[in-house]
Amino acid sequence: MDNKLNTCISISELFYNNSSGLRYIIPNYQRPYEWDEQQIQQLIDDIVNAKQEHCSAYFLGTIVLGNYNKDNNIIEIVDGQQRLTTLLYILQHNATPSFHLYNSNLLDKTIPPDKRLQSIIDDILEEHKLQSNDDLFSFLKEHVYLFQTVLPANTDLNRYFEIMNSRGQQLQPQDVVKAYLMEQLEDENERSSFSVIWDACSDMDGYVQDAFPEEKRTELFGDSWNSIPSIQKIECVFTRKDSQDDTIVLHEQTILDIINTDITSEYSSPPLNRDRTKHGIVSFPTFLLHVLNL
Repeated sequence: MDNKLNTCISISELFYNNSSGLRYIIPNYQRPYEWDEQQIQQLIDDIVNAKQEHCSAYFLGTIVLGNYNKDNNIIEIVDGQQRLTTLLYILQHNATPSFHLYNSNLLDKTIPPDKRLQSIIDDILEEHKLQSNDDLFSFLKEHVYLFQTVLPANTDLNRYFEIMNSRGQQLQPQDVVKAYLMEQLEDENERSSFSVIWDACSDMDGYVQDAFPEEKRTELFGDSWNSIPSIQKIECVFTRKDSQDDTIVLHEQTILDIINTDITSEYSSPPLNRDRTKHGIVSFPTFLLHVLNL
C-alpha cells in the first residue's frame, strides 16, 4: 500500500483536481444515504462558523478507505460516504458549466440525482444568505480538509465494522450482517441485487414497494403490487444488456454523471423526513433475530 494515500486532502483536491488519478468507489455493502436535515444543518453550520473565524485549515473529519487496487488505481470508501455525499450536494449549489470532477475521481456508485436532498441543502444555504458566488465556497474548496486513512491490505472489513459498531459509530449490527452475507456472493450482479433487496426490506415503516424507485415499481410488482419478484427479476430490472458484448452491467452513475445531471429533473424518492402513517411492529434488527431462529 502506498503510504502517500494516508494523507490530508483538501476538498479542492478531492472534488476538482485529483492529480493522483485515484478513483473512489462506494461499495454496495454500504448503507444508503440517510442523513437527516439536522445533520446536514450541522455540517453546513460548522463550515460557516470556521469561515467566520478565519480558520486557515479546518478539518472536517476522516474518510476511511480500503481494498486498494493498484492496477486500476481505485479504492473503496469504507467509512465517510454520508459526509462525502453531503459535500457533493453542497458543491452542486455552486455548480457552473466549468465545475468538473477531474479524472472522475469519485466513481461507480448509485447516488442518484436527488432533488429533495438538493432542495434541503439549498434552503439551508439560503437561510445563511449564501449566494452561489459567495466566498464560502472558496473557503470550502481551499481551506477545508479531510483526513484520508487507508486500512492495511487484507483487512477483515467485517471485523472492522464490528469494532466501529462496538465503539458507538454509525454502523449498526445489521450492517455487519449485510456485509458478511454479501461477501458470500461472488457475482457482482447478485451482490448488487442483494443490496437493493436488503435496503428495501430494512425499512420496516412502510410498504416494501415504496422503497423502490417509482418508475420500477409496476415492472417489479405488477399493476396492483401483488406480484413478488424473483431475485432474477430484480436483477433484470436493475441491470441492462450492453449492446456490444451482451454483458450485464449495472445502472450506476459516476459522481461526474450526477454533477452533469439537471438537478431539477424528476426523480422520485421518499423525503428525508417523511410523515409516516405506517409503522412496523418490530424493528429490522429484531426481525433478523426472528429469521435466525427459523
